[in-house]
Amino acid sequence: MAHSFTFVVRCTVERTSGKFAARDDIADSIIQELEGIDADVSYLDADGSSEYTFTLDSVEEVSPKALVTGQEEQADPEPESE
Repeated sequence: MAHSFTFVVRCTVERTSGKFAARDDIADSIIQELEGIDADVSYLDADGSSEYTFTLDSVEEVSPKALVTGQEEQADPEPESE
């Protein structure tokens, strides 16, 4: 039986040295690291014999506004040409 979990990971990034990086570049780098995770979860049951394979289905950046409202932000509609 497979289980599916959804987690929201909130992180704060502070520059400690070097030049500034674009926010999008920082977000892309964090997403790449999360997508690269390859792990197994083991020994969770009482006798320590269970093993689970971990598969990351997707990583998405979600705006703080979307977390508060529960809705994704919609892009402004394209203006209609006359």
